[in-house]
Amino acid sequence: MKVHNGCRGQIALVTGGGTGIGRATSLALAKRGVAVAVNYSRPEAAASLLAPSREKPLHALHGKVIFPENTSEVMRSAGTDLFSLP
Repeated sequence: MKVHNGCRGQIALVTGGGTGIGRATSLALAKRGVAVAVNYSRPEAAASLLAPSREKPLHALHGKVIFPENTSEVMRSAGTDLFSLP
């Protein structure tokens, strides 16, 4: 697969990124060089997502974003993790 260089240096937050379409989206973005904050609610889903992708720019953020108090924390963590990248 050809990597589109226009994606390098971009940042994305994928909610529900541990399973299904969210997982596929997270991996596809990371493969294209996007720094991805992967929000998940089930730890086993995040472990399986991140294990084969250590070289990819994935950052795990636990929390159920259906709750407003969790959404704020996930967004704050995403900003801290992704904007402090070298």
